[in-house]
Amino acid sequence: MFETMEQLVAQMLSLNPLVQVWVGWMGMVFVGALIFINQNTSARWVLFTFFCTIVLAGVFFAVWHTVHLIALAHLICWPP
Repeated sequence: MFETMEQLVAQMLSLNPLVQVWVGWMGMVFVGALIFINQNTSARWVLFTFFCTIVLAGVFFAVWHTVHLIALAHLICWPP
């Protein structure tokens, strides 16, 4: 498991710096929903979907060993 995590981190660090900034920004925005979790049902759904996306992306990475396909998790967890 640690080897897989090391591969994931290595691949994420090899991405374009702008992509890394975007991923970090999106993570902060989603975690920022914690501020509103008690007052807003939408914030709970955002955090739940964010968690599901992270878990599914981890599964995809474990299967395909590439960060380029984990974006499929967004298509599954964030339908229009």
